[in-house]
Amino acid sequence: MLILVNLENVLFIIEFLIEGENIANSWSNTTGQSNNSALPLAAERTRRIDPSSHFSYYEAGWDITNKHYILSLAFSGIPLFVIAAFWCFTVATCFTIIACCYCCGHNRKKSRTDYSRKAYTISLIFLSVFLIVTIIGCIFLYNGQGNFQSTARDVSDILVMKANSVVDIVHNVLRNLAAAKKIEIAQYYLPDDIKHSIGKVERFANQSSNIKSQPEKIAKFSTELLNDISRSLVAVSAGMLILTVVGFSNGVGDTCAAMDDWLQHPQDHNTALSKLLPCMDEAAARRTLDITRNTSFQITNLVNAFVVNVANNHVPPFLQDFYYNQSGPFMPLLCNPFFPNLTERTCGPSELNLKGAPTAYQSFVCDTSPSGLCMTMGRLTPSLYTQVLVATNMSDTLHRYGPFLSRVVDCTFVAETFAQINEEDCPLLRRYSNQVFIGLVLVSVAVMFSVILWLVFVRERWLQISSKKLRTPYAELR
Repeated sequence: MLILVNLENVLFIIEFLIEGENIANSWSNTTGQSNNSALPLAAERTRRIDPSSHFSYYEAGWDITNKHYILSLAFSGIPLFVIAAFWCFTVATCFTIIACCYCCGHNRKKSRTDYSRKAYTISLIFLSVFLIVTIIGCIFLYNGQGNFQSTARDVSDILVMKANSVVDIVHNVLRNLAAAKKIEIAQYYLPDDIKHSIGKVERFANQSSNIKSQPEKIAKFSTELLNDISRSLVAVSAGMLILTVVGFSNGVGDTCAAMDDWLQHPQDHNTALSKLLPCMDEAAARRTLDITRNTSFQITNLVNAFVVNVANNHVPPFLQDFYYNQSGPFMPLLCNPFFPNLTERTCGPSELNLKGAPTAYQSFVCDTSPSGLCMTMGRLTPSLYTQVLVATNMSDTLHRYGPFLSRVVDCTFVAETFAQINEEDCPLLRRYSNQVFIGLVLVSVAVMFSVILWLVFVRERWLQISSKKLRTPYAELR
């Protein structure tokens, strides 16, 4: 049974390495980035012997999709495996020697028929102690494994949710930009060069999808890994083998050290951590930010041009495209949130804030006749008010996306995510992985000594029963 479990674990490790290689190839194909150009993370900590490279030292830093990193990480558990194997061999040898001595010497001398009360009591006490230690070890193992798995899945969820939120917002920006090309207010349109620029930036959507796909691949991979480890830990010996071979605790420490290293060099975006949550291409993100700001700037100018030239103007009736019998108090101009160089500006005292424009402009709407002319005092027909409302809301929406896109340009959203994981989840992952290790050690040692003490206890118990049977007939004869 143990051999079958160990074979299953070996197959699991092979599958682990193949899957990691597939993810690495997928990443290279979708992004065109190679590991050779990436900044090594946690290079000093991950410098270990790589058995697949003529036992030379692995020096490429943390990279969960690099088979050389995985093998060097696995090889780091060899000392523990050797100790465990030596321990098992020693105990097995001792049992063999004891059995041989007992079998060979059983016929040469008279067997002991009286039991040792001291040996019986001591074996019972220590057997009880080691059984309690076994239970404690199982509790450590169960809680540690469950908490570790839960925390690791929380980290995966954080990465996936952050990636999804970023991609969703980017797609919303692109959808709003596409809708902005259709804005029209009384034959006022956006300039053709702005529409052309929006058409170019729409291609940014394909690249932003990589941010969503990479964390999902890693999350799926890590979930399968955790499930396999969880199943392996059901058998203590097999779980110990997995622990030593895969380098369970070392892998957790490496990942957290890599995040800490990246946070100290956030300007270096091309790292192995990009496979967990990649940054967007800086040039494409900046171009999207500039076009978003420029579109907001141009839409606000378009609305103000309509207000000045049509709504607040005394248009003669023969200009049928712009005349609708507008009259009454003048409409205030919108506050443009940007200067012509697209830097932020503050509103003047007479300007109307974009957010308050829909409510303020509603008071300038007139009642119209079937022909579309105002029958009451007002500067906007209901139809024109709807068009102004759409344009104003669009400009305000694009303006509010500016700070988010700025965080995409400098990869701040990735830094914030890694900082959150490093501060909140990494200490828990280290604690729970150590708890799993302690639980496995306690269970392994306690079970081994429990078996030895159980043999002693059963032997003394059998002698106790035998001696009672011998004394009973002797008492009857007297």
